[in-house]
Amino acid sequence: MGYISDSKSFKEYMKHMDKIKMDGFKIKQSDDYYPIKDKITISVITDLISRSKRGVEKYNTTLDENNHQNMLQHAYEEALDMAQYLKKEITELNTIQDLVKQYHNDMELGKAIRAKYGQK
Repeated sequence: MGYISDSKSFKEYMKHMDKIKMDGFKIKQSDDYYPIKDKITISVITDLISRSKRGVEKYNTTLDENNHQNMLQHAYEEALDMAQYLKKEITELNTIQDLVKQYHNDMELGKAIRAKYGQK
């Protein structure tokens, strides 16, 4: 998942999206969504467009046309996955916050974070 969150910042992403045409909808800049001013909402919209395009490319059908899957079961399983992802991120955030409280020196904090999350 995380196609956009794994990529560049929002501005860099919007520059990238300017070059991509998706099913007749071209994203030029945030003003295209006027009166939407919230960058997070715009990012969600672009994520939905991207996922729709990927779905059509992968399954050769749209979600609207797909009548042979149990969408409630599928959504439930996705929600279970999401709960696990959220718990993992919450746990890591709590660990980092604990390290910040424990180490008052930035250099020591950096070493502790690299020791915990650095390359293995």
